[in-house]
Amino acid sequence: RLRSADFTLQYDSATGDDWDLTLQTTGLQRDTISVADLRATGGGRLTQGEGLAIGGIAGGLDLAVRGISFDDADLDRAVGPALNALLRFDWREDTPLELSEVALSGQDYTLKGRATIKGLTDGLNLTTDLNASLATPDLSRFSGVAGLPVSGAAELDIAGQADPLAGSFALTFDGTTRDLALNQPRLDPLIAGEARLALTVRRDETGITVDTLDIAAIGARLTANGVLKTDATSGRFDLRLPDTSLIAPLLQGPSRLTGTAVQTGTDWAMTVTASGPGNARAGLDASVIIADGQVGTVTGTAELSADNLTPYSALAARKLGG
Repeated sequence: RLRSADFTLQYDSATGDDWDLTLQTTGLQRDTISVADLRATGGGRLTQGEGLAIGGIAGGLDLAVRGISFDDADLDRAVGPALNALLRFDWREDTPLELSEVALSGQDYTLKGRATIKGLTDGLNLTTDLNASLATPDLSRFSGVAGLPVSGAAELDIAGQADPLAGSFALTFDGTTRDLALNQPRLDPLIAGEARLALTVRRDETGITVDTLDIAAIGARLTANGVLKTDATSGRFDLRLPDTSLIAPLLQGPSRLTGTAVQTGTDWAMTVTASGPGNARAGLDASVIIADGQVGTVTGTAELSADNLTPYSALAARKLGG
């Protein structure tokens, strides 16, 4: 649905292949997205196909889009309410649209790169192959679509495929972060400062799959993967610290923490193992019921051994000895 549109195109094949256009729309609404105002100016060259068909079109466009709203709240926050874009493109009949240059700026992020868009003549069932670089001082706006409570700043290279109207994607991220945080008080100090990030993540109608999360910082190395689905979430992690004193000043030396979690409805099966200074070893196998965000019954077994438990009192939030 479209409230209004003003469109001007100047082209005369008798005098040449050049074209110029201006476009303004208001009140654009589709099933999953609405746009209050879109303005575009552009120009380039147009080639004739068979009969009256267009054989190909190439050129550039400047876009200003305001009042963007997605039905998907996570996607809505990631994109933001306004965009400015510069596009250099080339399309030929029966081929995908090639975007040789894309420069996109939103509320507090910039994206530059290139893309190939398929499905323009298939009822706008779009798929986009992209290679781009992203710079943002606030990663938290992308936490919903990534399925991670992430914050901080980043400069990342991005590659993969996305369907913007369906909200699905399969993407890889590789780059550097600054003051990265995952809303984990014990973990976040370890990945503060500058760190290297590699992430492979997919999203479809069934949920979000994190194939690889790898964060290498001065204070820690974290690897993880998992699947986020309604009543069927699962994952694993491996955290290695070269110097445990970063989170517990009385503990000197390396430590390691690994774990898995599998959800079946409201039941969670969890396994955690740990090792640390003082020849410490710990293990936990537990079953936890979590319903409506509330932790219910917890059952399981735990083992703990160390040459001296006293230095671990701060981590355990209680006095230990022996």
